[in-house]
Amino acid sequence: MAANAKVKGKVEKVAHDGGEKLERMVKVKGKDIDCEPVRFKVSAETNGKTVDSVFTVWTSAAVPLGIARTEIKTGEGTSTAELIDFGWGK
Repeated sequence: MAANAKVKGKVEKVAHDGGEKLERMVKVKGKDIDCEPVRFKVSAETNGKTVDSVFTVWTSAAVPLGIARTEIKTGEGTSTAELIDFGWGK
């Protein structure tokens, strides 16, 4: 995508109380951290092509910056980033 491409987008928070049950626990530094999972549906259009994806973020005050895990699902696949450790040395 060109740097100057125009993108139209829409983001909606998705209620997950009825369908798939999201796991709340994320293992960080060997400990299970209770997190609040929040899911969003994202639809973006650029150059006449629409891309739909689902973005989920697990947040907790127990980790730096509050984000323990993210997951993005598109028609192309799934990408996950998970905090496994943090600190400033021993």
